[in-house]
Amino acid sequence: MDREQIDILHGFFAHVASVNFDGAKPDFGFYASRMDEAGIPWHVQNKIACAAESRENVYGLYFTTILKNLNLL
Repeated sequence: MDREQIDILHGFFAHVASVNFDGAKPDFGFYASRMDEAGIPWHVQNKIACAAESRENVYGLYFTTILKNLNLL
């Protein structure tokens, strides 16, 4: 993954976490389009969405650590 893809995934992770834990309004279409345009595979998108559903990941780990734990870095 390149830096642009990591930045997009980080934004998506933060958005999913905000929707799940802070009641933010979902805008998944925006992120889906950006990730698809950047060539990020579906399985990576799904792994990030699942990781953002864990409070431990959201509040306890750096994003790069999460990527490493998911074998994405």
